[in-house]
This record gives sequence, C-alpha cells and structure tokens, in this order.
Amino acid sequence: MSYNHKTVKTNFRGRFYGKFALGDGDVLKAYLKKKEKALSDSEKTSMTSAQVKFKEQRDLLIFLIRKQLKLSYRQISELLDEYDMSLSYVQVRSICVKFGDVETEVDRKEIKKQ
Repeated sequence: MSYNHKTVKTNFRGRFYGKFALGDGDVLKAYLKKKEKALSDSEKTSMTSAQVKFKEQRDLLIFLIRKQLKLSYRQISELLDEYDMSLSYVQVRSICVKFGDVETEVDRKEIKKQ
C-alpha cells in the first residue's frame, strides 16, 4: 500500500466543531474523567521554588550553549539526548526564544528536512 500523499485525492474539507471524534458517549466519559484527573494532579504538584530556580538555570545554560557554540536547536537536542536529558528541538527553540533568540537559516533548513 502506498502512502504517497500526491496520489491520495479527497474532497473532504472540514472540522469537527462541537463533536467528539474519538468514539461514542462511553469513550467520551472515560476521556473527560481521565482529563479531569490529569489536570487536577498537575495542579497539586506545582514546582517548588528550588525547582523553579533549577529550571531557570537549565534554560539559561541551554541558551548560552546555543550562543557560545553556535549550535542549531536540533544539535542541542541531540547533545542533550546523549546525556539522557531529552528535550525536543521545539522545546529547545522555545527556551532560546524566551531569551530573545532568533531562528537562523540553518535552523529553518533543518526543520524543512523533516
């Protein structure tokens, strides 16, 4: 079976506003219950001031690595993966943008390669 997107043709254009697209009412109830539990758990486990400080320090260090070593977001992500600290390039990019970083042409080319 071919998944070549150029050979697939469809006339469907639309969205599912106000509709639950994952299943029937039972699935919807289970989904909403699980979602409510996840949201309430995340509110209960807020970060301590020490955790906030460490996160800010981590973010600053990632930004400094980018500026000093002139690495792309993807290269930083791969470097962190080598040390079991997995951050996607999107997360790395949002961290760097927080400090005023701007995407370079190299970053744009790497994103287009995907």
